[in-house]
Amino acid sequence: MRRASWNFLVDLINFILFIVVTVSGVVLKYALPGAPGPTFWGMTRRPWGDIHWYSSVAFVIMVIVHIVLHWNWIRGYFKSVYGKKASEDEA
Repeated sequence: MRRASWNFLVDLINFILFIVVTVSGVVLKYALPGAPGPTFWGMTRRPWGDIHWYSSVAFVIMVIVHIVLHWNWIRGYFKSVYGKKASEDEA
């Protein structure tokens, strides 16, 4: 698989996980605040909390993968921005 395909796949997974984290967070905050009794889409607060937790962990892992895939670009950017300033200050 080409690098661009990997980047697209990682970004797509990150987007989906972001949506899941956001929706589950909103459900936990506004639809199921506090009490364990009510349900939303047939689930109580506990399963929604599990969805929120595991999707958040997966999202963090995928963000780390995203950073690893873009590490050369990140390093080059910082070299171009801060490398010039350091050499200009020395002159």
